[in-house]
Amino acid sequence: KKCIIEAEFSGKNLDLKKPLKDRVEFNIDVKASPVIPQKVTFIVEDLDGKILMRKVTNDVVEQMRLGFRTTSVANGKYKIYYVAQTPYNGKMISNISNKEIIEIQN
Repeated sequence: KKCIIEAEFSGKNLDLKKPLKDRVEFNIDVKASPVIPQKVTFIVEDLDGKILMRKVTNDVVEQMRLGFRTTSVANGKYKIYYVAQTPYNGKMISNISNKEIIEIQN
């Protein structure tokens, strides 16, 4: 049997195309079979692909809401996404959510 993970996210009551400030929240949908992912990691990259921040959540359910304090990085444009991971048959299986480019203006 194969392990399948899907992950996607969207802004909670916010438009990701507009500049973000303060604390924002994301709705995260994680679907997996046969087991739910063990962890979900929020990643912030600069536009060159350098990872600037990782935030790991170990309590994973199919529908989650996670926050991000935009003041934890400087004003500017970033790529954000989530990685869902779970061990299965002795391997770490992972999948990357949609990637979004955001602008932070605090």
